[in-house]
Amino acid sequence: MWEKHSKTTDIFICERSVMSDTIFMETLYEQKHITDMEWNHYMEWWNLWERIVPFKPDLFVYLDPSIEEVMSRVKNRNRKGEEGIGLDYQLLLKSKHDKMFLEENNNIKCKILHFPINSDFKNDEQVKIELSDKIEKMI
Repeated sequence: MWEKHSKTTDIFICERSVMSDTIFMETLYEQKHITDMEWNHYMEWWNLWERIVPFKPDLFVYLDPSIEEVMSRVKNRNRKGEEGIGLDYQLLLKSKHDKMFLEENNNIKCKILHFPINSDFKNDEQVKIELSDKIEKMI
């Protein structure tokens, strides 16, 4: 995507970031779902990725629903493989996301827009406008 579009635009919007991927792998490692060897290989890959990625983000938008909303969404999605996701796991992920995006001593080297939101912003025009306005002011 970068090679195809980098000459015609300088704005790319991604739903997920490789930067926050480490949160999920770190959690798997801490909960002993992956081995030391798997963790070390992942970190080697991550360190390589960080050096070769052709761009660095200018802005992270941290959409931050409440834990109750997260649990409701998981239940309503009813996706195969998500039936065992519990409150403790979601609380741990939230804590790690908050540390990554909200603490002053984080490793994020760009602006961060923290947007607490419980509404279904995909279908709420007012929230879309509010979020778009905030993003526009930061870029």
